[in-house]
Amino acid sequence: MTDEVKVEDAQNLLKRCQEDPLFFSRYVLGGEQPWDRQKEIMLSVRDNPRTVVPSGFGVGKTWAAARVALWFLYSFPHSLVITTAPTWRQVENVLWAETRRQHQKSLRPLGGIVLQTQIKIADDWFALGLSTDEPERFQGFHSAYLLLIFDEAAGIDKSIWEVAEGQMAGAFARWLAISNPIAPSGPFYDAVKNPEWKTIRISCLDCPNVKAGKIIYPKLVTSQWVEDRQKDWGEQSPLYQTKVLGQFPITSEHGLIPIDWLLAAQERPASNVTVCPDERRIGVDVARSGSDATVFLLREGPAVRYIEEHHNPNTMETVGKLILFVDKYKVPWKNGFLDVIGIGAGFVDRLKEQNRGVQAVNFGSSAYDSKKYANIRAECYWKVRDALKPDAAVPMTLPARCGRLINELATIEWHVTSAGKIIVELKENIKKRLGCSPDHADALALTYARGGRKGSVYVA
Repeated sequence: MTDEVKVEDAQNLLKRCQEDPLFFSRYVLGGEQPWDRQKEIMLSVRDNPRTVVPSGFGVGKTWAAARVALWFLYSFPHSLVITTAPTWRQVENVLWAETRRQHQKSLRPLGGIVLQTQIKIADDWFALGLSTDEPERFQGFHSAYLLLIFDEAAGIDKSIWEVAEGQMAGAFARWLAISNPIAPSGPFYDAVKNPEWKTIRISCLDCPNVKAGKIIYPKLVTSQWVEDRQKDWGEQSPLYQTKVLGQFPITSEHGLIPIDWLLAAQERPASNVTVCPDERRIGVDVARSGSDATVFLLREGPAVRYIEEHHNPNTMETVGKLILFVDKYKVPWKNGFLDVIGIGAGFVDRLKEQNRGVQAVNFGSSAYDSKKYANIRAECYWKVRDALKPDAAVPMTLPARCGRLINELATIEWHVTSAGKIIVELKENIKKRLGCSPDHADALALTYARGGRKGSVYVA
């Protein structure tokens, strides 16, 4: 074969790859291949300057983004691919981990120098992952072929979106923004509503595994996971809407805590600073009956550390489990706050018989700031709300696995009484909507009470 024929064959192959990202996926990268919605994403990036993908959990959006990045980089000489995500952990350990994996397993050797968050082919031909804490770093990237990828785009600051818009002037500039739709506001929401963006919505119900009721793609969400979330959260819950259906949550104007605050609290790295025992607090919401649970929740300063849930009608046995929980985490008994209403009264009495000086909290009692709050319940929950604000001095962090806590907090509503005081809706009303009592949320709220003189309880 002559050199001219080899060059012509290479040019034909390059042209075919440029025209068809699915051809590149199959015959260059090889391996696992995209399902229908992933194909839509790849073809949309080829055909549209801007593509936005609101999606549910576990549908393969990061896999598709990595495959798009490699297609663009290796199909267009001297192209630039710039990726980002809300946190450096997401940049390095999610999108770029997948990009490196696909590069390494490629059917045909791709070449280039592969680093942790960079693939370099030449000085003017590379892919790069950036963090979002310095908007100015997104300036100055100029190429006729430029691809921007925003992973978990709903959490990326507006300033980054504005700087990125200035990079879209190239002859073949492309922008892919992909995320769970966690809040009905902000740049990601605006992009979904903007006709200049091609919107591809992906519900977990669209996933091949869910539609077939069996495992077709091992890494994708399963029908069992969807059924479990439907049972745990309910189809009307904000968490089900965003994590399963890929829809922006329908939020009430009276919602206590926006779901994006809660999901952001999960993404924050928990402080590794060891706190003194006095900063450890346990909230205990005691179960009444049926589907209700007794919940032990440990909070250390701004970090919710551990949650235990118990379904056991035997009060004395549950008392024993609480003793083990308190001893395990070395929490002073005076920092144990228990709901005393109903069955909780017997629970508290038994602990005090054993000289364990827990704090009995009656959520219906007068608030410490009785001019602002209708009762202690409202005051404690407002403290939870303040601690979860993204601009709090040290925002709260939540464990990775606390879906029920998040669902409950995102469902609770607040109102203002005729006397101008803040009140949180009754537990019974919340239970009607959720199908279960907000035991986890109440346990967290209890940790924001504090002991006062002569057994009274104020708010921390």
